Amino acid sequence: LFADAGQDPSIRDALESAAGPLAADNVGLSVGPENNLGDSVAFSKYLIWLTTRDPNQKNGAPQIVDWNLDADRGYGYHDWDWNRDPTLDPVEDPEGNPYLQPCTWPPQADDPPVPYTLNTRLQLHWTGPGLEDPGCNGDVCTDDVVIEIARPSAPPPRRATPRASTTRARQTRISSGTTGRPRGASRKSGSS
Repeated sequence: LFADAGQDPSIRDALESAAGPLAADNVGLSVGPENNLGDSVAFSKYLIWLTTRDPNQKNGAPQIVDWNLDADRGYGYHDWDWNRDPTLDPVEDPEGNPYLQPCTWPPQADDPPVPYTLNTRLQLHWTGPGLEDPGCNGDVCTDDVVIEIARPSAPPPRRATPRASTTRARQTRISSGTTGRPRGASRKSGSS
């Protein structure tokens, strides 16, 4: 987590300039162990470097992305919101605060008026200065490419039997009631 693993600037730049969720998903197809935003240390260093730049740069002030990095919707997403339907009456959240209903209700919604189905494309958009909610008739971004991610029909096969040394160590810890040396093992034997 804190290994200061580097980042791939081409992935970072492509995610920063993604016009919407679909564009970010397209970049996500290139993300891998060596091609990513880096770990928390590397990415924090980049953000600190970016925010401390002189605003009078040759190409204008550096653009700071309002990232949504918890990956609850997608990898490398900007801050987002559901597209809202202004033609419907507002509903209240559990605390009694009114809000406009989303065009597509998310799967985790409690008792939505229109239940979520797996084949429904969730409509969401980036938020921020100058970015408007396109509503239910607007597309979530300007890209024409649609990504479908194949899900395996069955889980991958498991190993038939675990390695003997791992099994023996686990059995020894459980039977001895400790997490230290197995019963009868001396300190000089090298077991720990």
